Amino acid sequence: MIAHKIELINKPSLVDDVEKGIINYLVRNKFKPGDALPREIELAESMGVSRSVIREALSRLKMLGMLKATKRKGLEVSNPDILIGLDRVIIPGILDRETMEDLFELRLILEMGIAEILFIRKTPEDIAKLREILKKERSSKTRAISIPSEVEFHGKLYEIAGNATLKRMQSILWPVFDFLEKKEIEKGEQPHLSEVSHSMLVDIIERGTPPEYQDAIKTHLRVHLERIFKEGGESI
Repeated sequence: MIAHKIELINKPSLVDDVEKGIINYLVRNKFKPGDALPREIELAESMGVSRSVIREALSRLKMLGMLKATKRKGLEVSNPDILIGLDRVIIPGILDRETMEDLFELRLILEMGIAEILFIRKTPEDIAKLREILKKERSSKTRAISIPSEVEFHGKLYEIAGNATLKRMQSILWPVFDFLEKKEIEKGEQPHLSEVSHSMLVDIIERGTPPEYQDAIKTHLRVHLERIFKEGGESI
């Protein structure tokens, strides 16, 4: 029996080194999206490794979206989706309570954070579109909002802000909120009620200020967080 714990040595593999070497090569030579890479055999000869090692390193970079295969040029540099793969691992049914709380709070942070840019970029046409979305929502008396309405309304806010990455993040996070909503319904909970409705948010966007919007969106979303993740409540 070994008396002392053996310390693991984190030694990168040859493929890891080649992957980093290729990235450094692209950076040093100022490759841009659309630029073609040298052939596998040229990379292998230049780096002194086998083509199989080069192929595996290139495959990793393709999976990350940094490279793509084309008929015309072969492998070329691509503009990667920085959120690639995230939508494949956010599976509500297997996420624990703490992770889903974190994701919900992330949504709150994102929507509060776009306030300044939202007010800079809004147009009368944007306000009119938000009003159209409101007309399709359910009873204003209960302020109960369906998931599709939530997606459309808040998706439009991200669209107005003009940040494609944030809008993509929002689409990735929606399955979590849909899952939690259905869980509440299964437990007999009533639809979410908020002191701040979508209509109130639109009024603030049209005539208010960024700080007022931040306070309002915090209240609008906080009710979801508080109802779903009750202190000491049941595990989802």
